[in-house]
Amino acid sequence: MPSDSGPPPEVHNLQNNPLMKPVEPVAQKIFLSNFNFEKRSFNLSTQITFVVNDPSINEFYLNIGNNCKLPGEVPGFGGKVAVLGHNAIYQRVASKKPDVRSDEPKSLDNYHQSLEDDFSKRSGELVIRIPPEARSETTLVLEIDCLVLKPNGVNFVLMKDKEGNFLPTSHIYTYRSELRSSTFEWLPCIDHQPTLSIFEIVIEVEKGFYALATGEHIETYEDDDKDTVRYEFRSLVPTMPQNVGFAVGIFDSYVHPAVPEVVFHCLPGSLNNMRHTVAQCDRVFEFFEELLSSRFPFPCYHMLFVYNSPDDFISYSGFSIMATDLLYHKKIIDKVHSTRKAIVNAIGSQFFGCFIQPRRFNDVWLTKAIARQTVYNVTGREVPTLMDQWVYHGGHPHFDVHYNLNKKRNVIELEIKQETKKGRQIYTGPLNISVQEFDGSYTHTVQIDKDLVRDDIPCHSKGRNKKRKKVLLSIGEEVDMDFSKLDADVSVLWVRIDPDLLLIREIVFDQPLIYYEYMVEYERNIPAQLFALDVLKNLNTVQTIDVLNNVVMNDIWFYQVRAHAMRALANTRTKFSANVMSNKGMVEIFEEYFGCKSAPEIVASNNVVILPKSLQMYFLQQQFIFSIASQRDQTGRCPSEVINFILGLLYFNDNSLNRFSDDYLIAAYINALSRTLSPSDRHPDLKEMNPEIKKIVSEALRTLNLENMKPSHGRIVQISCLNAVCDLQRLGYIPVNFSFFWLFADPKSNYVETRVTAIQCIVKLIKSLNKDKWFADEMPKVVEFILGDENPRFVYKALAKVAENPPFHYLGQSGMRARELPVNSQKLFDLMWNKIRDEELSRRVRLLLMDLFYIFYGSQAPEVYSENSRIGHFSNVAR
Repeated sequence: MPSDSGPPPEVHNLQNNPLMKPVEPVAQKIFLSNFNFEKRSFNLSTQITFVVNDPSINEFYLNIGNNCKLPGEVPGFGGKVAVLGHNAIYQRVASKKPDVRSDEPKSLDNYHQSLEDDFSKRSGELVIRIPPEARSETTLVLEIDCLVLKPNGVNFVLMKDKEGNFLPTSHIYTYRSELRSSTFEWLPCIDHQPTLSIFEIVIEVEKGFYALATGEHIETYEDDDKDTVRYEFRSLVPTMPQNVGFAVGIFDSYVHPAVPEVVFHCLPGSLNNMRHTVAQCDRVFEFFEELLSSRFPFPCYHMLFVYNSPDDFISYSGFSIMATDLLYHKKIIDKVHSTRKAIVNAIGSQFFGCFIQPRRFNDVWLTKAIARQTVYNVTGREVPTLMDQWVYHGGHPHFDVHYNLNKKRNVIELEIKQETKKGRQIYTGPLNISVQEFDGSYTHTVQIDKDLVRDDIPCHSKGRNKKRKKVLLSIGEEVDMDFSKLDADVSVLWVRIDPDLLLIREIVFDQPLIYYEYMVEYERNIPAQLFALDVLKNLNTVQTIDVLNNVVMNDIWFYQVRAHAMRALANTRTKFSANVMSNKGMVEIFEEYFGCKSAPEIVASNNVVILPKSLQMYFLQQQFIFSIASQRDQTGRCPSEVINFILGLLYFNDNSLNRFSDDYLIAAYINALSRTLSPSDRHPDLKEMNPEIKKIVSEALRTLNLENMKPSHGRIVQISCLNAVCDLQRLGYIPVNFSFFWLFADPKSNYVETRVTAIQCIVKLIKSLNKDKWFADEMPKVVEFILGDENPRFVYKALAKVAENPPFHYLGQSGMRARELPVNSQKLFDLMWNKIRDEELSRRVRLLLMDLFYIFYGSQAPEVYSENSRIGHFSNVAR
């Protein structure tokens, strides 16, 4: 029975002594029933078995969400809270809402301190008093009945037809609404590290529905009288409550033929796409088991694809929930890499995160990182030293490296300098130096023991007497090199610092330009080539352009290296635009590769086959056209012939004979058109528009209208068109129209990614107009719109995207401080401040809002726009 008198009990902080808790759960049974889609509710009964470590206690604590209603808290709901069959007195712990004092500024620093104080004192939201009859027992069994109403951490996806009837694609699933765990939002438990239990879950649903949950599916019971079905799951591998989840809906299932213990599930209508998407998953399990020399840690594994998942994957013990957006048709090849990456991460999280579990919240990052990254190299250093330098202390080393080749002594005189600055640390330990010489590649180790180190590295090659020679590279391959560009007495071809990427570091390396050119053309190490390309892109010589052209046209290079060279080439040619160039242009190279043989100026019909070279050329084609659009002439604008060339690609695009979709290729062409735009130098006028701009507007709107008739995969073409229209408005070619983008942000008729893009476009326009007070109320409208949405995927993504490209920053822009921008209004500040303290919002949403609040106002007392500050600014400028 609930306690209705007396002050709240004194809270024992169970987290202060994780090795010895008064009570520890060892097993928990969960029964879920009466799912109501309309009310977004369900009934829950749970039975928790505790071991008593402190026989003197007379109460203990649980975590429970505010929307998990106990007996007596909701009219008409009855149930029990009992310990060993005896009714127990229980009371929710009334904690004071964290807030800043009235005499303190409303800042993140002050609010953060109040949050820390509250978190350190809180051990649970519900206190259970042990009945006198049970206080002498060493084992306690707690039974609780709950009514769960609209909880955070459980997503009810409601799909209705025009008459308002629920469609078969309606479903329910759990997700993490907090960074740590949100299981307590729908399940009374001890929901913090390290609390391990075995779980038994029984889910009762109407006939026709299916249930999935953590653990192995043990039994299915049908009750003809109640017209229900019960699904029973059992997890005998001890796990934490944060690794417990469930899902209910009408699902199609597919058992992988190579791994019968692995079952995939999806919503009706997606089975064929799912089969194609997960066809190679057996190789992922095989890879992890061979790498770790260990079997999969759970007896079975279920993967479910759902709508509106806030994350690409959510991992529970033996059970993963994935976003349906990851599925792709066999005609889509652009989505394969990102989807397989998400699936690999989800399966890797079963080993690191669900089986090997973090002991403290501060260790969560480690299990997530290990699940995403396999470590192949061992530094050889003592573990305590390694942990002290890279885990327990922040910052990274910054090496400023210079060297001189002493030809008389035949040594490299090396100088490595480090400086202590914010975000940096002074590194001590070994640093590998790789020197490519005529006679081969040699690795040397320099011991770094202070902030300035000088050392001599001996060279093995004495010189050369040939203009061409086969040289042995670090990977053991011999290549034929042309030495005509080098001096005859030079024995070194290039030098690399930390070639195996063993350190988290930043390097500023000064070596002759010719060495970088040789590194790009002859080195086989991809990071080394990319590093050299980053150097070459800032140069503007004919020789550099020739080298980049050779890389772009060389079929033996990895396609990402060639794509990087395309971006570098566009940058270099733009810097070289004032000079006369005799070498081949990017358009000519594109026509040579992708044009018709009889008429190179017309793009050839699309014909992609599943072969490495064909796939590489397909992805290079998309990057190539974007790089071409990035070129600028002496006036800073894209040449008109380039704009007409890209428009021609769209006009002549032919996919009639191609087995695969060209949605992503068309989107790349539209993105390239947007990339050609530069700020307009006159007021937007639809009647007197530049001919090229008029063609871009016409093409963007035409493609957008075609998208409404035949949607592309993931609405990728629609998203590109929205960005193009946004750029046309933002750069001053057509009038600004917020209403156009609000139509695409409507939740009733638009795809989630389209809605997020529409919000991004609105924020971009606000940013371009942030000095105009007429648009000061648009940003509060955006924030309220995002927070008022019921789709967690949209809320999380939209807030994250706004933070990536905010309408203003507290540090200001272009010489103007943030307080001088009308978009930084008092209304926006009050809204943001109230929302980050609103405990009705999930903590994950509030954390995203805090990130945005920090970008707007910083961590200290914020500066908000006022007319006085604006007048003062302009008067100072006038003086």
